[in-house]
Amino acid sequence: LRTVARTLMALDIAPEHTLARMDLAARDLDDDQVATCLCAVYDPATREYTLASAGHPPPLLVDAAGRAAYVDVPPGAPLGSGVIPYTSVRLA
Repeated sequence: LRTVARTLMALDIAPEHTLARMDLAARDLDDDQVATCLCAVYDPATREYTLASAGHPPPLLVDAAGRAAYVDVPPGAPLGSGVIPYTSVRLA
């Protein structure tokens, strides 16, 4: 799955679409296993992150003052479960 993720991310595919394609690949690997994944893309031009989750715990964001807070990302289903679509959020 890591190779699939790297390939899709190199193609500049949105995180939610990357997870959907990874879900299809995971279903081809093994029927009894699922995996979680958080997909995040940073755009330096807009200084925004786009995040999507496939059953992964939420990311922890630490600001310049050292305060930490979890980012509210829709959890989505784990990869390999066949439950798509995934939803992304933008974080400035």
